[in-house]
Amino acid sequence: MKPIFAWIGAICASALFSFHMGASSVETTKTVLTIPPADAESSWVVPLPDHMTTGQSHLLAIAYQTAKDDGFRQPQLLQGIILQESDAGELPGYKVGDQSSPPNRRSYGLGQIKLQTAKAVLTRYPDLWTKYQFQTHTDEEIIAKLIENNGFNIAVASKYCLMLNGYGYHSAKAIAVAYNKGPGGASGVDLAVDPYAAGVSRHMRALPAVAGLYHVDTGDYLTAIAVKLGISASDLFAANPGAFVGGDPNVLMAGVDLKIPGDDHGRRTAG
Repeated sequence: MKPIFAWIGAICASALFSFHMGASSVETTKTVLTIPPADAESSWVVPLPDHMTTGQSHLLAIAYQTAKDDGFRQPQLLQGIILQESDAGELPGYKVGDQSSPPNRRSYGLGQIKLQTAKAVLTRYPDLWTKYQFQTHTDEEIIAKLIENNGFNIAVASKYCLMLNGYGYHSAKAIAVAYNKGPGGASGVDLAVDPYAAGVSRHMRALPAVAGLYHVDTGDYLTAIAVKLGISASDLFAANPGAFVGGDPNVLMAGVDLKIPGDDHGRRTAG
């Protein structure tokens, strides 16, 4: 895990989303991953920044779809975490972080998952053992899967975020900080100034929004969003009645995605 950013992660080997890594001065050649055809379905492709390699784009698309399938209100959260942890497989040492620490304290792969975190997720979601074809269920095999199987690493990160949500962390920033510091370490943290939360938010803002959606961040309100989008507040409210507490246009819930009436091209997320 990176000094500034990471808590969650797992263990083993060298060298790519709730429910961590840091920059290095060592130069490294960019990794362009080969994604199996089954993982690169066109339906999984989401808009990504221009600087992304093809490999990164596929991985982040898989992260988006995984988070969406797991019920994330904002699938970009998992993408933001993976970018914060490993720049989607481009940071030096992303495969095995914390090399000076013993294996059970290191963090592994795209989401920089620690062994204890992966084991907790596997206990909570035992179907992952079968889905990712585990044979021995040993710590060594878990570590190897975290390093070698990007789909498994992303799935663990996504499920862990779900677990953190169940522990009482509900906003994107709160989940990000708990992912970084662990459930106990995130208590009492000032989310407004935490560098890890800021990093994840920055990555999320850099990802173009899904077409036709606007993500509501804390502090957003109906009329301001309508002005920003260039539409009427009444039309925006009419398209999203469930996003307002008690149907009151003055009480907009944070963390929801608003449908933008008449927009087929997408707008940038708030935050």
